[in-house]
Order: sequence, then C-alpha cells, then structure tokens
Amino acid sequence: MTTTLTATTCAANCWLAKEDACRCMCGGANHGVLLVDCAEPPARTRRIQRSVFELVSIYPGWMAANRARNSVKYAYNEEHGLQRSRGSAVTTATTKSQRKWPEVRNFLAEESNLDAYLVWRKTW
Repeated sequence: MTTTLTATTCAANCWLAKEDACRCMCGGANHGVLLVDCAEPPARTRRIQRSVFELVSIYPGWMAANRARNSVKYAYNEEHGLQRSRGSAVTTATTKSQRKWPEVRNFLAEESNLDAYLVWRKTW
C-alpha cells in the first residue's frame, strides 16, 4: 500500500476503500478497515486550528454540549489518575458532509427541530 499523508481527515471514503493508495491523515492505519465483517468504525476526527480532535458525542443544545465539553476536559490515566486532557471543543454540524455522517443523521432524525452540537476531544 502506498500512503500520502495529507491534511484531509480520515472518514468513510478511507474506511471503505478498496484501492491500494491512502491519501488522508491516517497514513493507511484505517484504510479499508470497514471491509472486514463486524468491524467497528474508527473515531471521527477533524482539524480545529491545526490540532486533531476526535468526536466524543452529539448534543441537542449549546448548554448541554458545553457541559459535556467541560467534562471531556479531564481524562483518566492508569498511572496518574484523573488528569486534565489537552483540550476540547464544541462545534455545530454545519457542513454537508458532517450532516451525512450516520451518527449525526440519526440524531437529527430524533431531534429534528434542534441543531446538532458536536463535542470534540483533542487527541493525545
């Protein structure tokens, strides 16, 4: 497999890929991973101000999402216990591609009159 590391975040087009070339930021780690039976999709990621964040949860309102973001600020470490993580963020699912994600689509189907707020945790 040939890999070309780019700033493009890894998503379903990579997870379901059959060709031998990976052109996203996973460097081939997630390439074709969903082609195997019973495979779990990797965590959703996105770039926010040059840092990579992974999707933690989806909330129906800004207040609930902001409370969740504050709880995401802390992570449990086996060696050192509860520690402050590197960062968290809240965004809305504004792009067309984000609104097509199955987890966002399912949320919007249940909460049709509310906006989807995405809570992100900065990756280590």
